[in-house]
Amino acid sequence: MIGSSLRHTAAVALTRGQLEPVAAEVEAALRGGQPTPAKRIAIMKHALEQVPFYRRLGEVAFIDLPVVDKALIRASQDDFLAAGFDRSKLAATHTSGSTGIPFTTYQDGAKVLRHRGSLVANYRFVGADPWGPFLHTKQWGTLTSRQRWVMQLTKNHFAYAGVHQDPRPPASIAGWLKRHPGAVAMGYSSYLEGLFRAWDESGLSIPPGTVRAVVGISEPASPFLTILTKRLFGVSPRMRYSNMEMGLIAVSGEDMSVYHIDTSSFHVEILEVDSNRPADPGQSGRIVVTDLTNRAMPLLRYDTGDLGRFVVSNDGVLDRSRLTDIQGRRLDVIHAGDAEHPRRLHALQIWGLTTRISEIRQFQLRQHSLGHFTWILNAPASAELERRLQAILETVVGPTEHCDFTYVDEVPVLASGKRQFFVNEIEETP
Repeated sequence: MIGSSLRHTAAVALTRGQLEPVAAEVEAALRGGQPTPAKRIAIMKHALEQVPFYRRLGEVAFIDLPVVDKALIRASQDDFLAAGFDRSKLAATHTSGSTGIPFTTYQDGAKVLRHRGSLVANYRFVGADPWGPFLHTKQWGTLTSRQRWVMQLTKNHFAYAGVHQDPRPPASIAGWLKRHPGAVAMGYSSYLEGLFRAWDESGLSIPPGTVRAVVGISEPASPFLTILTKRLFGVSPRMRYSNMEMGLIAVSGEDMSVYHIDTSSFHVEILEVDSNRPADPGQSGRIVVTDLTNRAMPLLRYDTGDLGRFVVSNDGVLDRSRLTDIQGRRLDVIHAGDAEHPRRLHALQIWGLTTRISEIRQFQLRQHSLGHFTWILNAPASAELERRLQAILETVVGPTEHCDFTYVDEVPVLASGKRQFFVNEIEETP
């Protein structure tokens, strides 16, 4: 097995010594960096001069740049590639298309280096060894036994597909961790919770120091994941905010609800849900991100499809380097009221109340139209449970016209393997 120090040495050598300076800059930003206007101005100038889509705009201020999204870029991808870059020589990243829009972006060498440095910085920020052992749990698809073996040999990464998909028993996964102390357990939050729940219910004991950090990705973490992580390993879980298009945008600190933005790599805005105006200080809105590094395919004012808000201090000071109340895509937002007086609700308002019900292992709430819902539940069927869930809806959303309950052994996941907790089937907001 290749050791941590050797992997570190190899990574530094492969980047000709450039990895550590980038990692140090990103880590400093995570620990208290502020927005970097010079980088934002530089990438905008480059885009206005070299990228067809932006060049046609002429001289504009940053705030007047159009907000772009997956659908727009996918429809005219060549328009977003900078002059002088050969697509065949660029790194390509692909999203799963789980939201209905599969998407490919292209990254130059500087962006690839930035991403690698960001990985190192993120793991150090959460107190982990970037070159140490990793338990990585997600939907791995067609990963072969040989590929798994190579991952363990070269990276010391253990690929695990979750308690419902991976044939290996949870006890064997714990055994691997015990043989590789100081590990990071990372992956889809629901997969981590399922594995930890299996260990907890079986009474399995994990020696202190076996898991140094737990990092959830792609899905919100339930309060029970926090409880399990502290009970099993004595650490608080962290959450990562990232996407395939841009990379690691932010990571939570000890307070799992507060995300520290990598301001050395990204410029983040919070815009109103229904317009491109900045949201009021501390108000939730669309998370719009500018990548400060990728000159091959600059993404300026890119609408991530997610909602969140900047942190406001107790003194009322807006902190643009930290995000909170990050939610899934806007199509997951619950709509309340009626056709004449519609209103939007943050999904977390229902998420938080529902996760306090211990009988529920998994859930999904689907909204078919205003006032019409279905709860999909992995839980013992119970009239009392249904009454409590109906009460949650009526408390948060208001009176509902119709509410169904469906009980399943496993709440379905998306094609990507992620579990979507809120699904709004209303095509357009009234």
